[in-house]
Amino acid sequence: MWKKGFTLIEVMIVIGVVAVLTTVVVMNLSGYRGSLNLKLTAREIVAALRDTQQKSISQENGLSWGVNFLNSSSDTDSYKVFSASSTTGVQKVLTLRNGIVFVDPSDGSAKEISFTKITGRPQAGAFLIIIAKSDDIGDRILIEVSAQGRITYIEQQSLRIDGIDPNYGTAGTIASFHNVVGRGFQDGATVKLSKSGESDISCSGCAFETTREIRGGSFDLQSSVANGAWDVVVTNPDNSSTTLSNGYTISDFPPSVYSIWPSLGISGQTITDIAVTGANFKNGATVKLQKGTSEVVGTGFTFASENSLTGGSFNLNGAEEGWWDIVVTNPDGLSGVYARRFRVADALDGTIDSTDRYAWNDNWGWIDFATTTGNVIVTSDELSGYPWNVHAGWLSLNCADENICSYGTQGDDTGYYYRVRNVSSTGALFGYAWNDSLGWVSMNCDQTGIGGSNTCGTVNYGVVISTTTGIFSGFAWSDVAGWISFNCADQSVCATSDYKVMTTWRPTQSVVYESGGGEANTAEGTCTDESGWSDSESCVAVPESVATGEQTVVVTSDGTDSNSVTFTVL
Repeated sequence: MWKKGFTLIEVMIVIGVVAVLTTVVVMNLSGYRGSLNLKLTAREIVAALRDTQQKSISQENGLSWGVNFLNSSSDTDSYKVFSASSTTGVQKVLTLRNGIVFVDPSDGSAKEISFTKITGRPQAGAFLIIIAKSDDIGDRILIEVSAQGRITYIEQQSLRIDGIDPNYGTAGTIASFHNVVGRGFQDGATVKLSKSGESDISCSGCAFETTREIRGGSFDLQSSVANGAWDVVVTNPDNSSTTLSNGYTISDFPPSVYSIWPSLGISGQTITDIAVTGANFKNGATVKLQKGTSEVVGTGFTFASENSLTGGSFNLNGAEEGWWDIVVTNPDGLSGVYARRFRVADALDGTIDSTDRYAWNDNWGWIDFATTTGNVIVTSDELSGYPWNVHAGWLSLNCADENICSYGTQGDDTGYYYRVRNVSSTGALFGYAWNDSLGWVSMNCDQTGIGGSNTCGTVNYGVVISTTTGIFSGFAWSDVAGWISFNCADQSVCATSDYKVMTTWRPTQSVVYESGGGEANTAEGTCTDESGWSDSESCVAVPESVATGEQTVVVTSDGTDSNSVTFTVL
């Protein structure tokens, strides 16, 4: 029978782990012992001072008493208690504990204090010595005798900066910060930024809070200052100083994007003469559209000012329909994003007329369906985009525009999944729009097709788009605002208030034609049923706005135009 044991590799791993743990424990224990020895030495010195002071007060042997402290450059630092004279009246000599040294008196020198008989006050006024750990003289204790004879000691850790919050500022501003944290700070400590080859930037209003924190204050970055990393420097009143290298970063403002015009483009086309407005643009800034991982890089943009980039173009060939982010990037790499503010639409999608663009509500006033950034689009299935009301703000026609459809269940237009739908054969609208002030806006009294209720028996309303003219008519309803009228004719007020909403959208027909030439066969319907077609047949969707009669069609494939074919529009 085999007996299970340990392999050599397992034994070596255990030995390695034990060695690492032992090293960590020894290092921590060494640090603890050093700190403990420092505190014990301070208490021993204070005890010797107080004992000596008491001897002077009681005039022991009729003499005054004192203590002499020697920082030896060749031996262990020590101190001696004496009566009358430190040369002839030495009573005892004491040495500092292992690893502890004098900082004051300095190396190779001595200091002594003599107490006055009866009063016990130091004969030469206030007295100070400093002891520290030999391996970290910043970790020290100050032992002081006041002019009145009070003996105290104060622990003072080594001066160090752990961090500054926030650790960055913007060029051209006055940058405030919350605090500098570390240890060993003294009352009256100063803070500054320092960078090689640049003038120091001093903190204004910095306030000592504790030995571990300096609070408040600001850096004046309004003048010409270099971008990049700066050192943070704290200097105590005793001239001790410490530096946090590259602890603070100064950079320019990132660009901000406010608008883009035009803000709508057709997929497959090139949009030109584009203007982007914002702030903090720099010469050489680039503009692109971004949707997920897809990008459309703009070309030809000219730096007009820090607030304007003009004359650019977007090639939307292959661009996905929907909302895209606008991204402006300065040459220094800082970017600004205006989310979901450029719309890519299909060539057959309808837009809103630039003149006939307003609906009306008696409580809220005009609702504009053709703002430069609202980008209302009408398709054969739905509406999307944002009409605008000066009091209520944006009215969302489609949850996809808000990118929140995933929070609801498809078909439940009363939840987060909502949209205004279009019955392309009739132009009738139903479903819901949403506004934070108006709440839900219903487009039809009968919402049973989308899981809603039917109130048409008591209140009849609805909105319809004419399939021949594209003009909206009818009423929508908001429980907050009431009726929303889409056409002055619905209220017989066109003579005094001529308004309506009109779109370029029309329902589509289809025509099937022989690509080999000759007159094409015509057929009403859609291009979805290709059963029974030959390889040489194609389907073309024709908007109703196209005049009836003989027309020609040219099919473009991979950039190449076919021969034109004559067909008849019914």
